[in-house]
Amino acid sequence: MTRTQRLLTLLQILKENRYPVTAESLASQLQISVRSIYRDIDSLRHQGAEITGEAGIGYQLKSGLLLPPLMFDENELEALILGLRWVQSNADEELSASAMRTLNKINSIVKKEAQTQIAQTTLFAISSQLTGVNNLIAKELRRSLREEKKANIHYQDANGQSSCRIIWPIAVGYMKEVQVLAA
Repeated sequence: MTRTQRLLTLLQILKENRYPVTAESLASQLQISVRSIYRDIDSLRHQGAEITGEAGIGYQLKSGLLLPPLMFDENELEALILGLRWVQSNADEELSASAMRTLNKINSIVKKEAQTQIAQTTLFAISSQLTGVNNLIAKELRRSLREEKKANIHYQDANGQSSCRIIWPIAVGYMKEVQVLAA
């Protein structure tokens, strides 16, 4: 994670919390040292972030800072919610958790009317979430895709013939209760 990404993530964590967050907790979440948190807090303050608190007590971001609220029309917002809920219900655990965090981030930066729409939407995705081995396989295949690396797989064809293969994953498609790998 670059320093810029880390500073933005730190601002987001502070914005999501109503109460002061200790430097130790922030360091743990960002996987950096407490000393780096102190430097980052100081840097953000110099750039205009209104962060209250001090070492040993915790830090809190005063409301009203950061990006202006995002503007989504009703259909765009429903598309985002449904898409994120589908990922949350149907993808592997890691991607599912990321979808939930994304929905929380969107909720924290949109206007009040949109927050109400998010809370009251009646669009839901039917769950067929991956479990056990399939969850691990999906996670590893996504990693191979992202890092553009080969993957070793054990494959069984429609006739029950098993084989080991080395593949270059190109894409993963999710359809109802089936995941399709293009390689």
